[in-house]
Amino acid sequence: MLRARDPRLLREFYVKRFQDEVLRWSDVWPANPTFEEVRLRFAEQERSSKEWRLWIHTLAGSLIGEVSLTDIDRLKRRAEFSIVLFDPAYWGRGYGSEAAKLFLAEAAKRLDLELFYLFTAADNKRAIRAFEKLGFRITERLRLDGEGFVKMAAET
Repeated sequence: MLRARDPRLLREFYVKRFQDEVLRWSDVWPANPTFEEVRLRFAEQERSSKEWRLWIHTLAGSLIGEVSLTDIDRLKRRAEFSIVLFDPAYWGRGYGSEAAKLFLAEAAKRLDLELFYLFTAADNKRAIRAFEKLGFRITERLRLDGEGFVKMAAET
């Protein structure tokens, strides 16, 4: 299930989101952020018109991940997509794919977007395959601080 982010669950989010294994495959958070840094960033994100984020919950209500759009450009009708599942027990079981499908369809309709793009580690083969199944295609290969990344894009 996709739900609005709930500040009452922020401590749980913090504990789950900043595990080493999750950070290895996810985005560009600063190393070892404090809870206060995360709380402040959460508040900024909630106010931003350029971002939209939802949390992924199991049917039993457990918080297991987040889907997001950043850099939303309504004029160019595009945004950067990201997804992270916090618990490796849920990786490779379809939760991310289902959440991504629901989120991208709703985002296209609600925000009138035509193009979604994302960046992922070039060696994250599992994510690349999952994104390809969702309709994303590699459009660019990049290097940043010696690390390989791919840019992928999908049109609605």
